[in-house]
Amino acid sequence: MNRMNLEQYKGVFIYAQQVDNKIDAIALELLGKANDLAADLGTDVTAVLIGSDVKGLVDELAEYGADKVIVVDDPELKEYRTEPYTHALASVINEYKPDILLVGATAIGRDLGPRVSARVATGLTADCTVLEIGEFKARGDKEPRQGQLLMTRPAFGGNTIATIACPNHRPQMATVRPGVMQKKEPVAGAKAEVIEYNPGFTPNDKYVEILDIVKSVTSASILKLSGIVTLSLSSLLKFRLSFNPGIPNPTTIFLLPSEITFPLSIVTLLNVSFGRIIPVIMTNGV
Repeated sequence: MNRMNLEQYKGVFIYAQQVDNKIDAIALELLGKANDLAADLGTDVTAVLIGSDVKGLVDELAEYGADKVIVVDDPELKEYRTEPYTHALASVINEYKPDILLVGATAIGRDLGPRVSARVATGLTADCTVLEIGEFKARGDKEPRQGQLLMTRPAFGGNTIATIACPNHRPQMATVRPGVMQKKEPVAGAKAEVIEYNPGFTPNDKYVEILDIVKSVTSASILKLSGIVTLSLSSLLKFRLSFNPGIPNPTTIFLLPSEITFPLSIVTLLNVSFGRIIPVIMTNGV
């Protein structure tokens, strides 16, 4: 295997997740941490903004600490889809060669990050709680390497903490859960260098077709048929859930926002979710 020329890789990049042309809070949190890392390395911070008609979001990223914003703007990127977004971000990495790339551990980031890391042949450390620059001595090294990204995350079910490095491949990639890192105070009027980049998109058999998007649920009809539940949401979405055999005699189904929590003694949650809606089964005797 050919070794990467690590000297070619510079800068701290973040994936600036946006949905419906609104910057997600996780992108601003990653910019805060990216600025800390960049200060230790003496480099700059670049946000990668992917979507359709998203150029108007650049100034917000600049106010929260982006020195540069690479904008990949294409109609194929209007809604998040795995293949075109993976192609976009992997192409940015191959073209601009970042030393570090941070991705939010959101539903989108958990899908996108691993695929991008595989495509550019680097490692990824998931769900990091601490990111810092330090030294790391890899196997075969006589002296520790300086300026390495040290990625700390819980391991073995949270019973221990592991610090991981990626000394031989670039970029050093990490995902971070929302709420773990802190945003910078925004600087009103700050501007970033804008770089427009489009690698080209040719739909193929890896491109899924989005038929419809349900943004909210206004009604729900529930049918219970021989242990199979069919949920009809606003007559737009239908899917089936088989009852978990471990749930005794389920009697009633409720649809509740995922933010609401209940004592575990009175509800059992199915391990199935759709968007921000989760099915909750109330068991007999409640």
